[in-house]
Amino acid sequence: MERERRFQGRENINVPILYEKDRQDSYHQAIMYNVSMDGMYFESNQMFSQGEYFFIKLKDPLPGFESVKPYDACAAQVKWCKKTKTDPSYKVGVKRLLKAEIFKKEAVETPTLCCELCANTSMQEVVKTDEQLYLCRNCFTYLSQLHGKTLKANINRFMVGNVI
Repeated sequence: MERERRFQGRENINVPILYEKDRQDSYHQAIMYNVSMDGMYFESNQMFSQGEYFFIKLKDPLPGFESVKPYDACAAQVKWCKKTKTDPSYKVGVKRLLKAEIFKKEAVETPTLCCELCANTSMQEVVKTDEQLYLCRNCFTYLSQLHGKTLKANINRFMVGNVI
């Protein structure tokens, strides 16, 4: 019998999600089957590589975990991916790295808003981080890949300093 390696409890759910990988600027559909404070498991028609970073958009807020501030987007890193035995889909386990809120560009107070990291103005949605930064999905996912809390904190501090 295999020993359970998780440190946190999981909430079993059945929630549709959208994800974007490879900076394709298009979403793909999947179903999330469980979630924890820092990870989730979903099934997709696409294969993922271990260590791959990508963007997830939640159609509805996640149930449970009252201590977690509601969010509707996150950057994630693939921990494992396995082909299912019954149909042509893949089971994917990911670690959630950063969470954020998504706003339609026209709903933001300054409609001419651009990504505060790359200055992209062509996106239809902006991602608002916990640090109140507005980023495109690509920069948000890129920022999640930076290793070390000090590096992320320094970049966030630099960007917030440039905005104020």
